[in-house]
Amino acid sequence: MRAAFAQKKYPWAALSGQELSDILVYLQNLPETRDLPHHFEFPPSDQGEQLFQAKGCNGCHTGAMAMEHLLKNQTLTDIAAAMWHHQPEMKQPPVTLSPGDMQQLIGYIWARQYFTGTGSAERGKKVFAEKNCATCHNDASSGAPKLTKGQSDITMVSALWEHGPRMFDMMNTKKIPWPRFTARDMDDLVAFLNQ
Repeated sequence: MRAAFAQKKYPWAALSGQELSDILVYLQNLPETRDLPHHFEFPPSDQGEQLFQAKGCNGCHTGAMAMEHLLKNQTLTDIAAAMWHHQPEMKQPPVTLSPGDMQQLIGYIWARQYFTGTGSAERGKKVFAEKNCATCHNDASSGAPKLTKGQSDITMVSALWEHGPRMFDMMNTKKIPWPRFTARDMDDLVAFLNQ
């Protein structure tokens, strides 16, 4: 498409995620496409990390440009629009990605946002203190587990789901109010626990 745009002297068009969603709905409702099945599957992303390296994505997408940061909380159409905008800036010639390659890459990258936190350990230390976590988790006699490294956003969700009722009972016994966490609080708390 880049070559076709250049040949016709068209400027590269900007597309938002919403505009791309609207285009997809329009295309899916044309008479010739209306009855076609529409689906997108994420296969297991076993090959995603290898493709990310083999296609050279890891050469640019590190640090602040790491994909798990860029794609955090993005929809698939947001990701497609971002890739559309990125196309003119990519090295020449751009890498070739089959639909299967793209599924593997997106599955791998998109999932990383759930396993790679972006919190601040310094802020997390304050959250740990302000939310009274230490009252139970630093007291061996309370029966609460000692919080250790190796936490991720996903393991924290699992732990809170499994232990929430027991925590609620213990906090009522100790007359500690149930803490409210923002998403940022939890991200910072995970960073603090992993330092």
